[in-house]
Amino acid sequence: MYNPNNAKETAMLPKDSILDGVIIDIKDGKVSDFVLNLDKWKGDHQQSAINVAVEVDSNGNKVTIEQLFTYKDNNGVTEFPANSNLGKFKKKYGELPSAAKQVKIQTNNDGFGKIKID
Repeated sequence: MYNPNNAKETAMLPKDSILDGVIIDIKDGKVSDFVLNLDKWKGDHQQSAINVAVEVDSNGNKVTIEQLFTYKDNNGVTEFPANSNLGKFKKKYGELPSAAKQVKIQTNNDGFGKIKID
C-alpha cells in the first residue's frame, strides 16, 4: 500500500551492470501509442513501432523494462535499416524480438536499463 510517510528511494536495478532478461510481451502500434512526451521524440509520431517488455530478475525482484523499436510497414512486410535499433537487435541476437527470447539488459550509472543491442 502506498505510504508517503514511510518511504525510501531504492535502485530498481544494479548500476552499471549487464543482466539477463526475457521478452514477456510485444505490443504493436505507432510511436504516439507508447511515448508520453512526444515533444522530446525526434522522429515521426505516427511511425510504426513495437514496444518490447523485458522481465529481469534482480535479487529476487522482478523488474519489467520497456523499449521502443521503430520500423516501416510496407504492405505487411516489416522493413528496417541495418543501423536502426531493430537492425542492431537482429545483428546481436540473430533474429527480431519475439516472446520468450532471452536478451541482455544493460544498466547505466543511475540503474536504468535497456536492451543491449551493441
